[in-house]
Amino acid sequence: MTYTPGPGDILGQYSGHPHDPRTPEDDSDDTTAESIADVRCFLVVAELAAKRGEMDKAREALIDAKLSIENLIGVEA
Repeated sequence: MTYTPGPGDILGQYSGHPHDPRTPEDDSDDTTAESIADVRCFLVVAELAAKRGEMDKAREALIDAKLSIENLIGVEA
């Protein structure tokens, strides 16, 4: 009887998972996702501050979100 490799032998169950040590590191310097996450965070802060009536804090968070968006798309303030 000869050994025939199955699908688990060729491609492991967790192949390509970020925690798989065989997965190559992502060396890209693209920070787009991080910038979008920052903008979302600023918008959440602004919304919560506005609900509490802290309009100065909400305005400051919206300005930070605006600056982050401008930085992301390449528009100078």
